Amino acid sequence: MKFKFFFLLFLFVFTGRLNAQTQVFTNTDRATFIIDIAQYVTWRNSKKIDTYRLGVLDRDSLFFKELTSFASGRTIQGKPVKTVLFDSIIQINNVEIVFLNRNTGFDIDLVYQQIKGKQILLLSENYPYHKSMINFIVAGGKKRFEINQARMDAEGFKTTVTFDALAVKSELDWHKIYSETEKELYEQKGKVAQLNDSIQLQKVEIEKQEQVLKELVTEVNLQKKRLVQYMDEIELLEQETNQQKKQAFQLLSEIKKKQKVLEEKENELLLMTDKIKKKEAENIRQEQILDKQSQSIKIQKDQIDEQDKVLNKQLEKLHQQSIIINLGVTLIIMFIVLVYFIYRSYKIKKQSVKNLKEKNKIINEQKVLVEQEKEKSDALLLNILPSKVADDLKLKGFTEPEEFRAVTVFFSDFVGFTEISSKMPPKQLIDELNDLYTIFDNIMQQHHCERIKTIGDAYMAVCGMPVANNAHAYNMAEAALAILNYIKQRNLNSSIQWKLRIGLHSGRVVGGIVGTKKFIYDIFGDTINVAARMESNSLPMRINMSESTYLILKDSFSFEKREAIQVKGKGLMNMYLLDTDAMAQNMV
Repeated sequence: MKFKFFFLLFLFVFTGRLNAQTQVFTNTDRATFIIDIAQYVTWRNSKKIDTYRLGVLDRDSLFFKELTSFASGRTIQGKPVKTVLFDSIIQINNVEIVFLNRNTGFDIDLVYQQIKGKQILLLSENYPYHKSMINFIVAGGKKRFEINQARMDAEGFKTTVTFDALAVKSELDWHKIYSETEKELYEQKGKVAQLNDSIQLQKVEIEKQEQVLKELVTEVNLQKKRLVQYMDEIELLEQETNQQKKQAFQLLSEIKKKQKVLEEKENELLLMTDKIKKKEAENIRQEQILDKQSQSIKIQKDQIDEQDKVLNKQLEKLHQQSIIINLGVTLIIMFIVLVYFIYRSYKIKKQSVKNLKEKNKIINEQKVLVEQEKEKSDALLLNILPSKVADDLKLKGFTEPEEFRAVTVFFSDFVGFTEISSKMPPKQLIDELNDLYTIFDNIMQQHHCERIKTIGDAYMAVCGMPVANNAHAYNMAEAALAILNYIKQRNLNSSIQWKLRIGLHSGRVVGGIVGTKKFIYDIFGDTINVAARMESNSLPMRINMSESTYLILKDSFSFEKREAIQVKGKGLMNMYLLDTDAMAQNMV
């Protein structure tokens, strides 16, 4: 054991001297050198960097842990440092610096291709000349580095003049340093190998001596165990002898006590024998008395059996008679119940027929009322909704919004309506509008168009929906001409001279139900806005239309082209006035 202690002490001292002589480059030294180098490099986007992320390409996390611990609380150019571990080249991304050691076995050319163009500074240790961006090596106890300026410039990195002055300038110098490093490593490996051989020899000798010592200790332990076993056996024999003596004395004492008890029991047994003989004589006498009594009981039992037989016969007769009586009573009761139920069912059926007739009468009356109300509600629904939409609501309870790609929208309002309406009583005004809009609705219906809504004196209608119609523009133009013709004819015999402006535009719209309490069918889209602009830019008693409507109708009607007009939100727009001399003659 003493030999082993001195050997370990020698090994520790020798190893310490070897490390002092070779000046081993520790992980802490490596981490310090990497952080120091980064202080002298400027990134192209350094102002946008808030944290310098330092990546380590290594399959072993030992150096990474040392670097993480060293970087904690330190900064690069005044900004915090964060470390990232990569175990494959393809993972390298989103860092400012990546470091790899030649001992890890990674191909530095593949690493450069992975980071190329990503503003990542490549630091390496112990690689050949100009394979990295900044490559350092330890030779003769000193840290030296070289800069690949071409790769640094290509990635936009800059270094200080002081830093550049410290770098190795030529490939020849680098190869010389590299050769010295390889030589030092080779010498260190030789010394370590010699030390390992010496250690192995010492270990073999120690193992032999330990084996001999173990055998001696084993033999001594066996002798001790045998001696202890002999002592234990002697002690057990003495304990057993003493125990047997105690048991013998106890047995003698118990035998004497048992003999005394036996003598007492013999006396008691003699007394008991006398008593038993007396009881036997008494039992014989009582048995004789019991024999006499049992004979008397047997005679009485025979008499009782005879009486039971007679009684059973009488009970059987009574039971048969009771069955007959019960059966008759049951039949009578069943007959009465049957008659009662037949009569009751007849009365109920008669009353049910009467009630059913009355209910059928009420149901028929209610059915007539429901049909009448349904006709009223259907008529009312058709007054506020197109027939197709109304049918959808009745069948499905809802209607989906629908896009119509080809429709023509009609807009109109009365010229000077505010001035005229201010001079009329409200009732007269409502009556006038009611007459006008009723005729408008009839004209629209005749030309397969749908009135959408009225807002004051404004009237909006559409053709080509909810049922598609290829003649939507033509039908709407005919309807517009008919409305103007009606206004002219009405003004001949009326004290109120109405003048109407009409605008038409063709395009796409979306139609659907608006609201859940009060249904309103409405249309939406840019087409409505353009139609409204056509109306506002129209002339009294004229029909103004957009170019899209004109292109559809140019072969069917005569037009007067207007100068392009500036329209809010649309710019200059071409507009056309429909020739009212070609007015349709269909009167309402």
